[in-house]
Amino acid sequence: MTGTGQAGRDEALLVLRDLRLLRGLIEQAESDAVSVAVQKGATWPEIAGFLGITCDEVYRRWREDDTPMARVWSRVVEHEAERFTAYRGGDFTYRVSGRCLLMNRIMFVIRWVDLEAALGLVPLRSPAPIQHMVAPAYIHGILMDDRIRGTDW
Repeated sequence: MTGTGQAGRDEALLVLRDLRLLRGLIEQAESDAVSVAVQKGATWPEIAGFLGITCDEVYRRWREDDTPMARVWSRVVEHEAERFTAYRGGDFTYRVSGRCLLMNRIMFVIRWVDLEAALGLVPLRSPAPIQHMVAPAYIHGILMDDRIRGTDW
């Protein structure tokens, strides 16, 4: 980072955005690798050991369960590549990869944990309560869409 003043600030913020994008891609690759390892017969303790985390953390991150977020996620996956509308308009689609959504219109990755955090705030009248998250207008567009919310909120 070489800029000074406003330019330096903007450059630093862009680096942070890029790091978040990379983190999302790494999490996606990790999730994909865990799925393949499970399909090939690896045990959860083996996976935990190779990832350097506890079995509890592995179970928390990758187990299939019947939580509200798991139900919402199944709807999100079901409607992959369909057209959604962001909060102030503008259509978009997403592609599901692991536990991430790769947006078609913006260079952001929306992670499971982002949607899970926003889910605790639904119904959302606007993206204001989730403004601190990546792509709040898109998260709003997904969670407040009738196909995703169903009759839950």
